[in-house]
This record gives sequence, C-alpha cells and structure tokens, in this order.
Amino acid sequence: MGRGQQGASAAEGILYGKTPARSGTKAEKIKVPKDLIRPEVQLVGIDGNAMSIIAVVRKALQKEGNSLDVINAFTEEAMSGDYDHVLQAALAYTETALYAE
Repeated sequence: MGRGQQGASAAEGILYGKTPARSGTKAEKIKVPKDLIRPEVQLVGIDGNAMSIIAVVRKALQKEGNSLDVINAFTEEAMSGDYDHVLQAALAYTETALYAE
C-alpha cells in the first residue's frame, strides 16, 4: 500500500483511520476518503484549541495536495463530535506526531 493508506474496504471504497481509545472507551472508526493523501503533522507545541487543531490539519491537507472535497470531509468529521472526536479525526486524516521527538 502507498503512503498513508491503512487498509481499504473494497465493498465501501473507503479507508479507515486507526484512532486510539482512552481508557474505558472504544476507539472510533473514522471513515476517510480513499483519495486522501495523509500529510505529516506535529500537534505538539500548537494551540490545543479544537479550532486551531482543525485549522492546522486543513492547512496541511491543502499543502499536501488534497482536494477541497477531502478537506471539507475532514472538517465536517472533526466538527461532528466533541474535543476527543476532533483529535481522533486529526489522527485518522494525518500521520501525526503526538510527542516531541
């Protein structure tokens, strides 16, 4: 599989991002577009506000050459839940560094 692909579902034509679960909760499977090009994003050191995270990921998706449909799909997904869901969507749509190296 190419860069950023994590396993395609042939029946639905989608990819599923892997998201970590907090203790006591189930990980959600977030549907991502099959034409998604996952940018590398480091969330350490940025403003942890949900809207700031969404803006950083949107900019990275655009810079990586993703279509407006992919960028809007991320935004819609990220904004469809709580703060944890924003983080899960960011992880599903990017190659994300959670800790400083």
